[in-house]
Amino acid sequence: LIDKKNGKSIIINKARIINPNDEGAIVIKINSLLGLKRIDDALKLCLKTEQAFGRTYQMIFCESNINLHYGNFIKAVKLMKEAYEINPDSYDIAIVLANFLFIKNDPSYHKYLEAARKLNPIKAESYEKNSWLKPEEIFNIAFFQKAMIAIDTLMQRNNTQEALENINFLLNYKDNFPGECIEMILGL
Repeated sequence: LIDKKNGKSIIINKARIINPNDEGAIVIKINSLLGLKRIDDALKLCLKTEQAFGRTYQMIFCESNINLHYGNFIKAVKLMKEAYEINPDSYDIAIVLANFLFIKNDPSYHKYLEAARKLNPIKAESYEKNSWLKPEEIFNIAFFQKAMIAIDTLMQRNNTQEALENINFLLNYKDNFPGECIEMILGL
């Protein structure tokens, strides 16, 4: 929710009021920041919270979503898997991991979708009908630009394996991008 007068998120302010030491409230605040496209602020808060609470499944979940917003889909999937390994009883983690793996064209998504359905059949059915992302829904020029920046950053940090995995991931969906975009990827 955004207050149109000052452009600030009402949820962010309420999360601060609830209890600044409540990890659940901080998760709400991080997700609100992501909704406002304040990705750097979300990352800073996530890292600060990890210092206070340790590396919990909730912070790993948030970090996964932050990486998705930065265009590093491969890292987002790896982190979501890590969060699931810590807490396989989390419906939210199971359904998002299933969706990420579906987008990645990984058939193991069925396992996590079934887990989510067992954890909360009503929410899972609703998510599948209303929120389930298909690859063509996220593959647009904005995502491509973010992914290219993420790949460039990974290469600068000598993380060539993850960069290559992201390149291959984009190439698997080359039909969803303009030809110039594919030429840029192949030029790497």
